[in-house]
Amino acid sequence: MNADRYGSLIKFLEKQSQTYPAWYKFKVLALSMVGFLFILSMLVLVIGLGIGIFAFALFTKNIVVLKLLAKFFWLPLVIAFYIFKALLVKIEKPQGVELTASELPELFSTIDEIKDRLGTQKIHHVILNDEMNAAVVTIPKLGLLGWRINYLVIGLPLMQLLSPEEFNSVLAHELGHISNRHTRFSNWVYRVRMTWFQLLVSLEKKRSFVTNIFIRFFNWYAPFFDNYTFVLARQNEYEADSDAARVTCGNVAASALIRVHAFGQLVEQDFWQSVWDKAKVTAIPPEDVYFDLNKTINQVKQDDVEQMVAKALEIKTDTQDTHPCLSDRLSALQSKKQLILKQQSASEVYLSSQYSKLVNIFNQQWRELAKEHWQEMYDYYQQARNNLLKFEHKVNSNEIEVDEIVKYAQAVEALHSAENAIVYYRQALKIDRDHPTANYGLGFILLNQNDDSGEKYLRKAMLVNLSMKAELAETLYNYFHYHQNVAKATEYEALYAEVCQQQQAMENKLGEVNRKSVLIELKLDKKLKRKITQQLGEISNIGKVWCAEKITPDYPDTPCIVLVIKLKGFWINEQDKMSEVLNKIQLPCFAYVATTGLHRWLNRKIKQVPNSLLFDSRSSYLP
Repeated sequence: MNADRYGSLIKFLEKQSQTYPAWYKFKVLALSMVGFLFILSMLVLVIGLGIGIFAFALFTKNIVVLKLLAKFFWLPLVIAFYIFKALLVKIEKPQGVELTASELPELFSTIDEIKDRLGTQKIHHVILNDEMNAAVVTIPKLGLLGWRINYLVIGLPLMQLLSPEEFNSVLAHELGHISNRHTRFSNWVYRVRMTWFQLLVSLEKKRSFVTNIFIRFFNWYAPFFDNYTFVLARQNEYEADSDAARVTCGNVAASALIRVHAFGQLVEQDFWQSVWDKAKVTAIPPEDVYFDLNKTINQVKQDDVEQMVAKALEIKTDTQDTHPCLSDRLSALQSKKQLILKQQSASEVYLSSQYSKLVNIFNQQWRELAKEHWQEMYDYYQQARNNLLKFEHKVNSNEIEVDEIVKYAQAVEALHSAENAIVYYRQALKIDRDHPTANYGLGFILLNQNDDSGEKYLRKAMLVNLSMKAELAETLYNYFHYHQNVAKATEYEALYAEVCQQQQAMENKLGEVNRKSVLIELKLDKKLKRKITQQLGEISNIGKVWCAEKITPDYPDTPCIVLVIKLKGFWINEQDKMSEVLNKIQLPCFAYVATTGLHRWLNRKIKQVPNSLLFDSRSSYLP
């Protein structure tokens, strides 16, 4: 559905929900039942099939038919097993550090007080993570069969940003989403929306014959349900804001909203950009990023704060997010549009003696996660510095090649500024106007300067390959959507959808592996091969792995890696292990993974490819 049709649908549903609220809610309820009825019908179908086979076996006297039925009697049981397994699909719990009432009594006392005032469901776990956000996440332990566990997820940066009163307001907003006393229907729909998408993501990770049936249904149903309940979800945000104002007061709730919206860009973009800029001069990631973040938040000048607030208030509500814009939420609260002076942060008050310990945990986690990419960025900046020195004396002469000018432009952009790099990208394009990297670099710089002329350069860069085309179509859509150019946004939204379909078609072709497929020796550099085999060695129950490259006639320039895995022991569902391998090893291109148990013919075929053995756990084989 394109932006125009989607926007028209939302406007129609908004009008209907206001004019005929009961009818709109009835249709939402009926649509909600469709998902549950699909699952129930699948179970009834399988049970009916089993009963039918059993009944037919009782009444038939034909020996041949009885033998045939005996062979297939197990089929409904196997299908039922996989359906129940799909229903019990594990949904990942939120990541972070679990907080306890014994260590942080004041925080949990506040949560309990707000929970009692709003009449919300029980909060089973409180998780602290590294995001500028808070949320209530409901995880069904038994998948769609129920037993819901509620997680209250709190971001450390959010606690550093807000005052205790403002933080209480945010807690009330999030807990309002699972209130039992108020807006019970809309809160139920809110949870159902989350459940369908959580289920779809989890099913995608564990594909099998049966889960593919569910995936195909929920790929259609979940987005459709999401679109149709968009209006109710937005109303739920307003109602949660009302709960926040009732627990604290309107001005505090407004101040919390303003502070989060105004400081969001400072934290998410400016602060983290300044952190990664340090990779220009040091190969070691900083140790105290979250202490530094707290200092940055507290040292913002009043004039800068006023500019950030004004910028946040300019943003208008759209149909891309169920959250209304800041100005609409403040108008609904009928409160002052100003920040309340912050004396202390919520992190100081509620994390108290545990604050330094928790911040150091997140500092250490960030360093571990950033270490590899930080080294890559440091190496990149070092190479950029070398390119500056290498090409500086040639850049204004006729001796320099176009690729050297582009490398120089990239070095200037990386080490100095994007503004200074523009002249060199333009110099490269004078020599070769279709140079993909020069068009890409110049186009992005111009768009970041809110210059629409960047569009034409990115369009030229799109001609390079399919993956870049998708990325740039999405970039141009986001740019024109932000600048409210509906015609252009619609054009690039359609282009992005078209490219995604092309990519899906390509992946389908690459994923077609049969007895006629041509497999050749896979040639990877030794460093990458060693890394892959080490990753395979860290996965349990992997015996041997063979690899090859598949030739796809329709896409001769697009490689596809075929991996065949021999598992240790007996496995009922080898698909799970195949998914784990795909998720845990880093391959340079599209990959098809199979097991010797499910694909014996492929195992024989790949063994005939020269040097196909990639990993053998018995000999710790490394290429």
